[in-house]
Amino acid sequence: MRIVEIVFGACGLVMWFLTYPFVLLAQRNSKSTLRAIPVHDIRQFFLGLLHGGDRFGMRTAPQDTQISMKNSRDTEFMTAQPKNPERDANRVRNFLTIDVECWFHAYNIGEKIPRSTWHLQETQILKDMDRLLLLLRTRNTKATFFVLGWVADHFPEVVRMIDAEGHEIATHGYHHELVTRMTPQEFESDLLQSLEAINRHTSQEVVGHRASNFTVVKDTLWALEILAKNGIRYDSSIFPISRKRYGIADYPYLNPHVLRMPDGRPLIELPMSTFRILGSKPIPIAGGGYFRLYPYHLTAAFIENHNRRNLPAMVYLHPWELDYEQARHFLGASKTFQHYVNLESTEWKLDRLLERFSFGSVKEVLPGVRNLIRDNVVPLSELYESPEVAQSNSDYLRKMSGKGTSVRAVLEEAELRSLVG
Repeated sequence: MRIVEIVFGACGLVMWFLTYPFVLLAQRNSKSTLRAIPVHDIRQFFLGLLHGGDRFGMRTAPQDTQISMKNSRDTEFMTAQPKNPERDANRVRNFLTIDVECWFHAYNIGEKIPRSTWHLQETQILKDMDRLLLLLRTRNTKATFFVLGWVADHFPEVVRMIDAEGHEIATHGYHHELVTRMTPQEFESDLLQSLEAINRHTSQEVVGHRASNFTVVKDTLWALEILAKNGIRYDSSIFPISRKRYGIADYPYLNPHVLRMPDGRPLIELPMSTFRILGSKPIPIAGGGYFRLYPYHLTAAFIENHNRRNLPAMVYLHPWELDYEQARHFLGASKTFQHYVNLESTEWKLDRLLERFSFGSVKEVLPGVRNLIRDNVVPLSELYESPEVAQSNSDYLRKMSGKGTSVRAVLEEAELRSLVG
């Protein structure tokens, strides 16, 4: 299995050679001069990637924070001085989101670990959450945690830990089932079950949602109507890329915007971040397997590019991605690589990003993009491939909510305040 990781890691080196010039172009400073990266640092990065991590840049001490570290890899982040609030106030704030699930909930593991055996599996989710929450506390950063309902029922301590630290809690559904495998009735039942499980352990109002594997696609846009109908105010499930099981490749709205439901309800959509190089197809960045596979400086350059345009990037990861000692299963060459590549690098990459950029929960970041949201209101009906598809996919909703009202073209100020705060 380790040989497979090394082989694919070597492929990553080739990718880095091809993208390095574009990283330099993306990293222009305020004087428009290129910031070159020393050759010996690139060599260290290559060696680190082959060993399962990304050591590129670890030679540099943090600029704004002093961290004392022990030799034990389980207690890396101990103490840190807080960031400079005055400086951070002038920086673009990025979304930091965590999909709270166990390693066996991941899609690539599904064939090896069926749902009927989930309760029998060993998991380090409490330990992983401890590490993650400690890191966020150290960096004085809040995040949004999209909690799986199954986790809330089986590990209620996780919800309480997140709540106690003052982070935002949202829903990730209950069973981590792909929306593309559910009917509207099944999706709504799964959503309500997750909300009930989470609400048993927090007094927070749950207003955010992220679908399993970003499976709100062209054929499942009806899920957004169900979310709005059940009080969800924002969704972060649409990935504007082309993948076999998820993504909307030609999705035209890449930044935060509002979708107007047929019954008039508004729903904020926060697409996953992508980047284009010289007019190429959108490239996914800053999350999950992409977060682990890409070198740190490549991810940082993408985020910096977003921020220079006064746009927030959407960063996401899973607690199990901090568990580099988790049990390993051979899932086939491709899936094994996707699930296990560079687990050792996740924690320190995140720490470096938290040190370099400003992050916050969805609720914290939304006020900063309220003008963008107010001025970008899209009728959901425009996203359906045809009126016939829109009608057939909405039958279930019309039966439950009656005839829809006309779509309004603008977001009224009262609606904006109710969505953004």
